[in-house]
Amino acid sequence: MSRSRAPHRRFLPALAVAAVLGFVLAACEPEPPPPPPPPPSAPTTLPAPTVCGSVDTAAAAGTAVTVRDGRRTKVETVPPGGDVEARVARLEREGKEIVSVDAEVAVSVAQTDADVNDPFFNSGGGGGQHGLWGIKRVDAPEAWGTGTLQQGQGTTQPVRVAVVDTGVQGDHPGLVGRVLPGVDLVVGAPFVGTVDGNGHGTHVAGIIAEADNTAGGIGVAPLAQILPVRVLGCSGGGSSGAVANGIYWAIDNNADVINLSLGTGSQSNTILLAVEKALRDGVVVVAAAGNSGTQASCPTPSTSTSTIPPTSAPTLPPSTGTPPTSTPVGTQAASSVPSTTATTTATPGASVASGDGADAAVTIEDCTGTPPRTPALYPAGFAIGRPGLLAVAATGNAGTIVLSAGSGIVDWLVAPGAFVDPTTVFATVGGQPLKISGSGVITGFRVADGTTVSAGTVLADLLSADLRAPYSNVNDYMTVAAPGGAASSVSNGGIHSTVPGSTYGFKSGTSMAAPHVAGVAALVLSKCPNLTPAAVMDRIVGTAEDLGPAGWDPVFGAGMVQADGAVAAAC
Repeated sequence: MSRSRAPHRRFLPALAVAAVLGFVLAACEPEPPPPPPPPPSAPTTLPAPTVCGSVDTAAAAGTAVTVRDGRRTKVETVPPGGDVEARVARLEREGKEIVSVDAEVAVSVAQTDADVNDPFFNSGGGGGQHGLWGIKRVDAPEAWGTGTLQQGQGTTQPVRVAVVDTGVQGDHPGLVGRVLPGVDLVVGAPFVGTVDGNGHGTHVAGIIAEADNTAGGIGVAPLAQILPVRVLGCSGGGSSGAVANGIYWAIDNNADVINLSLGTGSQSNTILLAVEKALRDGVVVVAAAGNSGTQASCPTPSTSTSTIPPTSAPTLPPSTGTPPTSTPVGTQAASSVPSTTATTTATPGASVASGDGADAAVTIEDCTGTPPRTPALYPAGFAIGRPGLLAVAATGNAGTIVLSAGSGIVDWLVAPGAFVDPTTVFATVGGQPLKISGSGVITGFRVADGTTVSAGTVLADLLSADLRAPYSNVNDYMTVAAPGGAASSVSNGGIHSTVPGSTYGFKSGTSMAAPHVAGVAALVLSKCPNLTPAAVMDRIVGTAEDLGPAGWDPVFGAGMVQADGAVAAAC
């Protein structure tokens, strides 16, 4: 049964919008109250997808005509060569309001790599929930400890999160009981949105709401419900009109949060209108920031490492949580981005103590260099000045672990893919154990057991949740950051989640970062369901852990999202 609409979603203000291609719009009339929630419906279990093929090309071509009929808004597509003026005239004769006429543009998933079989799940090497470094980094377990994992907390039903994507395998063992009937807007089959011929949407859904089980993991908000809205085809591509219609469908079906792990390089007015309606109707919108980033070469270890006393601890300045509001996207010079090439000694990266208390240290080197501004991805690029629309950057670079003090023979190392935390001895050098004070996933080694090492030696690679993922966009619209996984070359450094075929795998991209934030938004709303989208954003931004330069920056926005802090500040 759907959760009742919050009071702030009723009696919405009027909004005037200007159409493109010469159509001038009148001011919108106030919309009537929404209809009662739909009757209860059981989660749907469907057979394996059979929709992939020529009918599933999800082509982006023609013209998108956004129309309003009463309180319903939808997009009608005029195919290439079609008579747009005739279609508009017919719609107007039918009494429908023309909101916008816009060129269709191509939209695709914001993912950097293909599926990778899950070595944690298959081998048990550190595996299952222990490998969920992203969930841990956003402090989701601490948020569950406040009671949000329990049914209730201010609402009688779980929060609904619409995954506007490639569909969701609704009968996946990790998602059974979490996936509601959805819609397939690619092939035009209502309430058949629980198939996924690509895998992207299923992976996103698992990050948000995978159930608490022993099969493969757990989501950020494991009691949330997923509304699958299939707008992208088996190739992961689709059209702006389909995405907008997916957003409108999610609004009409009482979504509380919409996750958009997709985007286009074009400033699609069709998508913007849909996002703005979602915000007006009280729906939080979370969007992937894009994967157009680049990575600079890593500095030479011997010239950039330093010895750190084992008792040192970083002091992080508070985040201002305030992105610029007047600088146009992409106009600020790249030279204004603060350099991140200095050796990172905050979390993780840390001093390490030897067994006898003598000073010894390792450092994590940030190999991302000085990133320039990157091209914008939309709808994330629309975030400036639109409270409630959160653009999410990705963290998860593979920094190098460098011995910066002492020397000796490396006696042993933990295996690649292992999760290490401050209690883990990941190597011994000269008979002394080395530990890091942060947490991460070992992704590969630069030296072998028995190797004689000295200060400046690169011992291993560590997937750091506090470094910018090399692909993650850098721009002025960033709101917050979340784990997105390492580059595609580090297969087991990606984000672990559900994939079609009732199994588990890794993917990387801002597509994976966004659902971490959508899950946190769901946790916030599970505690305080009447918050507006702007208020939910305030809680998330205001409690983010600052990364990079002090305060807001174009790499991390306000910083790493923190579920426990956002939930604690919810009401």
